[in-house]
Parts: sequence; C-alpha cells; structure tokens
Amino acid sequence: MKKSKSEKKPAESAKSKAPAKKTGTGRKKKAEENISPATESVAEPVIDPVDILGKEEGLLVKKEDGKLELGEDVKEMIIRAFKEETEEPVQEADDPARVTRRIFMRDDEDVAPEETAALKVINDEIKTIREENIIENAEQSIISHQSEQHRKSENPNVTHAEVVIVKDTDYAVGVTYSPGMVPKVVAMGEDQDALAVITNAFELEIPVVEVTNWDFDCYRELQLGKDIPESMYPVAAKALALIYRLKPDAQLVRFIKPMEKISGKVKSAVKKRARELEDVMRFAQLSVDVGEDLFHYREELQKQLELISNRLTAELGLPIPKTAIRSAEWLKPGEFQLKFKELTHESGTLDLTFEPPELFNPLQAAFRKLVYVYAYELLGYPEIEVLLDNLKKTDPGLVKSLFPHQFTIGALRFVLRGLLKEKIPVRDMKTILQTIEENLPYTSDPELLVEYIRAAFSRYISNAYKDETGTLNVVLFSSEVEQLIMESIKENMSVRWLDINYKEGLELLTRIGMELTSVQKLGLPFVLLTSPVIRRFTRKITEINFPEVPVVSYSEVAPVAMVKTIGIVKYAK
Repeated sequence: MKKSKSEKKPAESAKSKAPAKKTGTGRKKKAEENISPATESVAEPVIDPVDILGKEEGLLVKKEDGKLELGEDVKEMIIRAFKEETEEPVQEADDPARVTRRIFMRDDEDVAPEETAALKVINDEIKTIREENIIENAEQSIISHQSEQHRKSENPNVTHAEVVIVKDTDYAVGVTYSPGMVPKVVAMGEDQDALAVITNAFELEIPVVEVTNWDFDCYRELQLGKDIPESMYPVAAKALALIYRLKPDAQLVRFIKPMEKISGKVKSAVKKRARELEDVMRFAQLSVDVGEDLFHYREELQKQLELISNRLTAELGLPIPKTAIRSAEWLKPGEFQLKFKELTHESGTLDLTFEPPELFNPLQAAFRKLVYVYAYELLGYPEIEVLLDNLKKTDPGLVKSLFPHQFTIGALRFVLRGLLKEKIPVRDMKTILQTIEENLPYTSDPELLVEYIRAAFSRYISNAYKDETGTLNVVLFSSEVEQLIMESIKENMSVRWLDINYKEGLELLTRIGMELTSVQKLGLPFVLLTSPVIRRFTRKITEINFPEVPVVSYSEVAPVAMVKTIGIVKYAK
C-alpha cells in the first residue's frame, strides 16, 4: 500500500495535533481509528525509517553495490511479524510523518500495524544484541579481573626487596638479601608485570638497577620464594654492590652456596673432621682437663669418677651425668682443671710419684665438692622424670594425685633445686611429695614449701651437721637482730621479700661476718640457728660471704638433738 509524497501532511501539523488518549485495547485498534481506506493505495513503505533505526543499532549489512540494507534474516522476521499482526485490512495513518517521529523519538504515540511489526522485530534484535554485548563485556571483565588476580598472585608486593634488577622493561626481579646468604626472589614479572614491579619499587623507594649483561634464559629458572640460581650470582652481586656503595660501612657482597650443593666428597671430609673434633666440640656439664702425662691414665680416671658419681647419686638422689676427660696441652705435668659448664671450678696438681688409683685422690675430693656445690644446677627435667618414674613404681597414687592438676613439674623443679642448693638430698621423693600435698591447701609458694619440707627432714639436718660427739653447735641471733629482720620483711600479694635500711643492713652484715669468722676459728662444725619465719631471708644475707655456713630454723632441729650455743650475733640500734 503506497501513498504519494504530495499527499503527506507536514510534520508541524502532526506536532500540533493532540495525541490520542490510550484505551488499553492495544496499538492495533488505536491505529485503525486514524486510518482511512482511501489512503491505502498510496502509502509509502515504512522500511526507510526502519533502515535508519537499524543503521543506528548496527543491524544493517553492506551489499555488493556498497549500499547498507537490513539483513535478509531481519527482513524475513519483519514480513512474518507483519503478516501475523495484519490479518484484517490495514488503513494507512493520516499523518505519515508520525512514523518517523515514532522511530526517532521513541514516544508512546500509536503507529500503523505494519510499522509496529517492523519495529517489534528490530527492537527484539536490538535487545538480543545488547544482551549479547552485556554478556560479552561481563565475560571480558571477569577475564580481566582473573588476569589481574593471577598477576598479583604471581607478582607479590616488592616491599621486602633489597633491590629490583631490570633490563629495559622486559623483565624485572626483586630480591631480598642478608649478608653471607644467597638472595631470594620476592617479586618477578615480564612485560606488563615487569612494569608493575618497577612501579611498586619506585613508590616504595626501593633501588632499581638496570643491567646489560644479563642472560634472560636464567629468568626461566627463577621461582618466587626460592634462592636465585648460580647463573644469576654475578648479576645480583653487581646490583647489590652498586647500591651498597651508597650506604655507609658497606660490606663486600658474597654469596655462600647452600649446603645441599656441596659435593659428596666435601661433605664426607666435613663429617670426618667433625667426628675427630667431637670431644672438643661437645658441651659437657662436668669435665676434667689434664695434661698429656695424665691423659694416658684417662681410662683409670674415668672408672674412679664413675664410682664416685654413683656414690653421689645414692647420697643426693640425683643422677650425675658422665664426666668428660680431655687432654689440655697447655697444662703442666700433673696439673688438672675441674670445670662445670666449661668454667673452671678448681685447679690442682697431682703427685706423679703415685700410681692410680691413689694418684687421683685429690682430684676425687675436689670433684665431690664440685658436685655438692652445683648439684641444684644439674637437676633438669629429664632427671625429674627419672625420679618420678621411680616413685610411680612404689606409690603411683601419690604421683597421680599431684600431677598435673594440683602441682606442676616446673614448681617441683624449683622446690627440689631449693633443697639441693642447701645440700638437702632429694632421694626421699615420697616424703617430699607428701609434704607438698599436705601443705598445698595453705600455700602454693615454692619457697615456703621448701621450708615445710626442710622441717620434715629435721632428723637428717640435725644428724648431718653434728660434730664427732653428736652435738649440734649453733650460732644464735639476739632478739634485737631477730626483730630487725622480722620488721624488714615486706609482703604484697602473697609475695615476701627483705627490705632493710641500707645503714642498718650494712651494720648487720658486719656483725654477722665478725661473729661467724670468730666461730670458724674454733674448727668445729656449726650452723646459724634462727626462727622459722626469717630463716630463708637470713640465708640470702649470708650465702654470698659464707655459702658454706648452713642456716637452720628451730623447726628443723630434731627433738632428741643435743644443741650447744657457741656464738651470738648481737646488734643494738
């Protein structure tokens, strides 16, 4: 159906015409009200303005003659849609200009049914293309995001890099370096990733060094978090040396090869040398250094030390470790050095006119004294485990009742060390744990528990310090001294300490020192006897200048012991 161009009304009159009100019966019915049968034979085709919309939305295809037309598939859909919507005779619109306005302005005014069919197909096609573009853009966005995440995972932050090594902007490697060690790769990248590494380095003010003699084949050997390969050593050394020249006190850059890269022959030689020096390298708690002449008797000396160690174990209840015997070429003939934890405790000279075992008698006496002095330091967790395992065989219920809920191994170690430090043996573990169990409801202070245990060993203490006549010789404190120390004890949150005035403390130490020195001249074994409250504080006062003088409380003296006072420490304010 066509309409002559001369019969078209101007667009202005179409604009001035009031738009018809929608009735909800659809565009088809509305259009039929405005079409007259007389105009059907001269109607213009609606394909031209449709072509304009198609061109805008990318639906046109280029023909052989260079013209742009709707694709054949779109035309077929338009014809099919036109037939479906024009089952009844179609009348042309009275204002053809409104067709163009509908296409370009996209308003809600009514159009002819053939125009509706064409626009519907084109709009559906446009919708499909737009949806496909949205999906494609979303996929590209996801791919771009995944690529960025991958780039970040492959190229971590260069914060820890010491230097970034680059050539042009094709490759970049960030390395971290500690003197004497092989640098590690903390960042790396090619092309765009390399630019990201360089940019981050500039932002963080990390030196970027460009090298010209870098064979980039070694780049393939690099791995994040791993040492750089040997092929990159010269390049890294030059880069690090360059930036270190800018630093004060710069050191020569050297890389040590990892141990696993040392040849098997070198490894064997190192192990062999280590075995040869095993005795020298071993750290021994107890050791004896002797000259070359005495070292020939090392087997006899080892047997003698093992015998005395067994006796000390029986006396103290403490497993004594094996003593190391070493040759010391700097010692003179007959000289020896007894050491505890590599520190010399006592030195002496043996009479070479004697033969073993008499030859080693002075050394054995010195060794016994050393063990008693440092027995508390020899007690560690393995030794405590041995003591508890032995007690479990005879009294497992006692051990189970205390550990681990009531008492700890660490607290027990503190208690046992406190006893050994004052030469109280720990072989009677049953009495020790029973005393702890009885007093735990009242206190968990390890120092106070030591005092309760000492009282439980009163018979041992009284017997250990008596003289040949069975008498316990004691030095007492006057009531003024007792009162001074008692008043100086401070307590806070169940913690007690001695806080004595400097002048009074100095005077007290002088009086105690004078009295103990005077009593020592008598040549009798004796103890310093105090009240139970101040005993442990008195021991801390005297252990520096008189570590060999035992401090005993009244509760630690057995009822049947014979006590004799041989001195009194006096003090007057």
